[in-house]
Amino acid sequence: MQHHTPNQQIQSTVFASVLYEPADVAEIRLLPPATSSWHRAGELEHITPQLVKANREGANVFIGINPRRAHGARRDEGVLACRVLAADYDHTSIEDANKKREWASMPATTLSVWSGHGVHHYWRLAEPLEPKLWREWQKDLAALVGSDPAVHNPERIMRLPGFLNLKKQPTPAYIIEHDASRVYDLADLPIPMRARSDNLAPAFRLRRHRDDAEHGDRVRRCRDYMSKIPAAIAGEHGHKATWYAANTCVRFGLTKGEALELMQWYSDTRCTPPWTAKEITHKVDDAYRRNAHQHGQKLQEERANYEHGRNSGVFKMRRGAA
Repeated sequence: MQHHTPNQQIQSTVFASVLYEPADVAEIRLLPPATSSWHRAGELEHITPQLVKANREGANVFIGINPRRAHGARRDEGVLACRVLAADYDHTSIEDANKKREWASMPATTLSVWSGHGVHHYWRLAEPLEPKLWREWQKDLAALVGSDPAVHNPERIMRLPGFLNLKKQPTPAYIIEHDASRVYDLADLPIPMRARSDNLAPAFRLRRHRDDAEHGDRVRRCRDYMSKIPAAIAGEHGHKATWYAANTCVRFGLTKGEALELMQWYSDTRCTPPWTAKEITHKVDDAYRRNAHQHGQKLQEERANYEHGRNSGVFKMRRGAA
């Protein structure tokens, strides 16, 4: 983890490396005069002198937090994909923003920025989201952490750190801290669906190919894995542990019926107080709707690891060492 460095070129380079892939197209917007330019993320350092000059002449420097489809691409339709989730805490101290994050059981940020009058938190995702789906995750995140609920449009621009915020009294915007190794799977983020969003259409549709011979083994292994998950205790981030348990069922490829039975067992043996049947059903439905693309992923990883070990001789080495 590294902390604030004032150099504009370093700051813009670090920011781009966290939010983008080098070949991604980033939109830079100057306000005023409301003009945009598009650049490869890996080349932002080359235009820093121009941005410094514009900032000194009265322009606020913003950047689109999601990569664009091409040079000149505008509006939400011009967004290629979304690689981060973002929270904007306006008129909030760094300490208070972190308290809100911790209270919501959100993990440490990949990047956090002082905007001059507030804090921006970013979490890099292991897999990018489609803009339409990203919009819903952003709304859910804002509802969870109490950040600006308007930050859900895919073309969203935020302040580029390293430059002055000229909205009122000129104040530097800068990177508070960053750690590029903090990359998160959606299933590991404790972001429940917000109230009144249960009528959303599923983001993914599943075609399950099930081998009945593996049924008992899958359920047993999933249960063994869940027995190692921390207990869910009210007042001690119990919802986070339960959310993780529900997503474990998804990853082990369980059917919803199997997941409901296993989650009831988890509730009875690992939760204080136990969840109601209605709450369990809601959490399972939420997990299978939100993370359907990860169905059976744990089994696929195990198979891949097995094949790698067999082909590389790792298993023979282990047997020999034993």
